Amino acid sequence: MIKAVIQYTLDNIKLLNTLNKALKPDNEKTPPYMSINSKVHDNMLSISIIIEGYEEKIGTLLNTLDEILALMKSIEKSISEVMREKYI
Repeated sequence: MIKAVIQYTLDNIKLLNTLNKALKPDNEKTPPYMSINSKVHDNMLSISIIIEGYEEKIGTLLNTLDEILALMKSIEKSISEVMREKYI
């Protein structure tokens, strides 16, 4: 088993919940040997990725981490831009 955890901390719990909801559709479409779970607790979004029985799939894990981080960055940037324009 290979496991990785992303822990993302922000003071804005609404943004964390929005990020979590936005990532849910991708997190539910995984190969049978992979599971992705996420939750928001206090001021932290925690995302765990587990690959069962395929230790040689480290590349898959790294690609998945990279994809999740890129999506998080894009979502946060989009929300920040909308919020900025809202208050201009």
